[in-house]
Amino acid sequence: MKNGRVVMFIGVVSFTALFLMGIAHVFHIRLSAGDIYPAYSTLRADPLGARAFYESLERLGDPPVRRSFEPLDRVESGPFDALILAGWDPYAAFRWHTNMPPRLLELAEHGTRVVLAFQAYAPRARAIEGERKQREPEDNETNEREVRDNDEEREGIIVWRKWKDEVEIEWHEFETVRDPVAERTVAAPRPLPKEVAWRGAWGFRPLNDAWTVIYEREGVPVVIERDYGMGGIVLVGDAYLLSNEGVWRHRETSLLWWLIGDVDRVVFLESHHGLTARIGIMTLIRQFRLHGVIVGLIFLTLLFVWQQYAPLIPPEKGRNENRLEEEIGVTGRDVHSGMVSLLKRAVPPRRLPVVCVDEWAADQRVRDRRNAEVLKKLRTHLERTESTGDDDPVRVYRDLCHLVKERK
Repeated sequence: MKNGRVVMFIGVVSFTALFLMGIAHVFHIRLSAGDIYPAYSTLRADPLGARAFYESLERLGDPPVRRSFEPLDRVESGPFDALILAGWDPYAAFRWHTNMPPRLLELAEHGTRVVLAFQAYAPRARAIEGERKQREPEDNETNEREVRDNDEEREGIIVWRKWKDEVEIEWHEFETVRDPVAERTVAAPRPLPKEVAWRGAWGFRPLNDAWTVIYEREGVPVVIERDYGMGGIVLVGDAYLLSNEGVWRHRETSLLWWLIGDVDRVVFLESHHGLTARIGIMTLIRQFRLHGVIVGLIFLTLLFVWQQYAPLIPPEKGRNENRLEEEIGVTGRDVHSGMVSLLKRAVPPRRLPVVCVDEWAADQRVRDRRNAEVLKKLRTHLERTESTGDDDPVRVYRDLCHLVKERK
């Protein structure tokens, strides 16, 4: 029976371990591919992700790089930092209509280099722009007429959003070519490549001289920058060069270094992809480095279970395993076995005949003369065995039983 329980226990543990290993392997395969994450996330390993760029900077170590899962209004970035927002959705980004996200402007004023690299959502842009125009109230007919006139003058262009008097975000119908490129402007730094691969349709129209155009596609600015406070803002119309495919196929290292700038730290924001960190028990354990405490608690729990299953005190010399098991008692035995084990622990072997006589006398309730005479003979026999030094409790017990039978 005991061996069967052991085999069953080992089987259950083995099955559970194999099941958990299978689940972990499935999750590992799913997460290693990274396609469960949004496009341009630094956690995504397929061509649409930006993990290669992040891990390249991480291996270099200078400047240090990290991911931020904090919401945009709570993201922390100090002076001389670069905040990279790869795959920024133009529609979501400029739902503020007349301004940039206030937190980004605040960070730029305090010395952060903010880099916004847009996703190429051309079909979605045209569809949403049409819906937006249909939802505008009738009292804005004048503005609608101005927009239509503007579109007629600049065919194939949709003015998406206007940031105060700074810049207009536009969607362009560029000429379809096999390998589209953006060309470096005269105002751009010389170390930058003369041409870079370009697949996006977003462009910019600076409204003042504070902006510097770095790259153009068919005469449309697609990469611009300006100083803002102690920091700066860089707008990139296509995040393709930051993607894993762009890093692998084109490797525009000088452009990527220019985007980062001369900073002390690089921060990749992930919250605009919907990836935010929730503070839980495991987060606090990692934050305060409580791994040793958890391991210690697990070790103490295992010791407690072991102590409940078997005593930690080693057996006395000369006692075999069966006798020790009988003395300590084993779960699953009947009441009789438990009483025997209790007597063996509580009554010394030489005292067993005396205890038996006392219990017999209490049970018989000695009242008549014959029982009194038998009890007297039993005690006399016990005194005689003690005087002769006979310490065999089995022999003494048999002699006592023979005396009791003589009474009958």
